[in-house]
Amino acid sequence: MYKRQEVERSRFKDDKGAIIDALHEELRDRFCKVLNHPILEAMRVFDHRVWPSDPDTLSEFGEKQLRLLYEECKVYMDGTSFDVVWEQFEEVKEMINTNEGLHTRKYADLWAQMLCKFSPTYSELLRLVAIVLVVPVDTSECERVFSLMNNHKPQDEGAVSAQPGELAQFDDVVQRGEGFATRRRARPR
Repeated sequence: MYKRQEVERSRFKDDKGAIIDALHEELRDRFCKVLNHPILEAMRVFDHRVWPSDPDTLSEFGEKQLRLLYEECKVYMDGTSFDVVWEQFEEVKEMINTNEGLHTRKYADLWAQMLCKFSPTYSELLRLVAIVLVVPVDTSECERVFSLMNNHKPQDEGAVSAQPGELAQFDDVVQRGEGFATRRRARPR
């Protein structure tokens, strides 16, 4: 009996290791294609934590990445040339790197501060930053938005729960445009 349990444990460990390896391989194959996309890679140019600390190296840092983002978002740049955006980026990099109050901020906090305080001065660069900031890097931002929506949802509107066939019926009602005016619940005052 004891020997059989040991054999089963050994098989379980082997199976567990094989499953974890297979999952790791699947996740890497699936997400590396997305995460290694040149545009997403270029967005890291605004991550001040990876900027070089040497002023000479910093001044040259990020031109290729910024140009790629600029070309991708050119339609939103209102005719602004890349040279203007690059000049503003050079000034902003130096300001952030030499100002301890800015340099020690977290990524989102830093750029939120920059957008609020320096939009008139660096409007072209910060337009590009704003575009980058709206791209969620993980699901936590989306989850936060849903959480905030739930916090503001009126208490009388409970969660939707439906059986499998009920959603198809609801879709039919929506397509016909029926029932919305007559089925509204009165909100408590």
